[in-house]
Amino acid sequence: AGHLYDDVGIVEYGIGKIPTNSAEGIAYNRWACDIPDRDVSLAFTEGSVRPARTEWRVSARLTVPLSCSTDAKGDEQSGVMAKYTRVELKPITGRGRQLRLHMAAIGHPILGDELHAPSEVANAAPRLCLHAETLALPVMDIGSAGGTVLASATYPAPF
Repeated sequence: AGHLYDDVGIVEYGIGKIPTNSAEGIAYNRWACDIPDRDVSLAFTEGSVRPARTEWRVSARLTVPLSCSTDAKGDEQSGVMAKYTRVELKPITGRGRQLRLHMAAIGHPILGDELHAPSEVANAAPRLCLHAETLALPVMDIGSAGGTVLASATYPAPF
């Protein structure tokens, strides 16, 4: 969400588990980025923070009118514009939720992300706007050095 200032960048924050208790007393883990010099200190599970690196590149900056917007009083507004950036993400490491956490950590959460984005960003799209264009998977053959299998999407992202 929003327009990224730079055209390219790297996010390099470790990702770790934070133990949490639900209202019912059930323990579960949530994931977060370990951001140096953060205002709030997070209590990561000991040894859970692992390095994570994501490279990103802006492919388009979009400004679109909101179909229906209301102000703080609930009155309908017209002419309100929303800013979005389509970004190509390349995870250098493969941590769980890495792309979602890294984009949220730099202040540009992914549209439709109900876990890591503020509600107005999570509700701005009917689904998570994360689409794999190409996957490169390492494969090992018995008796050989192995290789890489590339899988590419035949259709563009629907957003």
